[in-house]
Amino acid sequence: MEKNKVELPQMEELMDNMVNKKNVREIKNEFIGRVVTIVIAGLALITALAWDETLKGVFTYFFGELTGLNNKLFYALTVTFFAVLVSIIISKIFLKKK
Repeated sequence: MEKNKVELPQMEELMDNMVNKKNVREIKNEFIGRVVTIVIAGLALITALAWDETLKGVFTYFFGELTGLNNKLFYALTVTFFAVLVSIIISKIFLKKK
């Protein structure tokens, strides 16, 4: 054995295991899964922005322009209440009690 040289017999085996085909497949599947999640999140954001514009139009029709702080606060509270209500309804429909 050479001076200052450290033998690590498990290191070669560890490196072989790290790059085997199974791990590469797992990494590829994880990557694809994350890309799909990001795409879905992007579509959800676009949908939310579209609904925001629609709800602003409806709010403006019934309550006037969103110019003052009071109107903006009332709009935000109304949208929050609506979102919570819809979340509760969807949860009750799709997440049945066990």
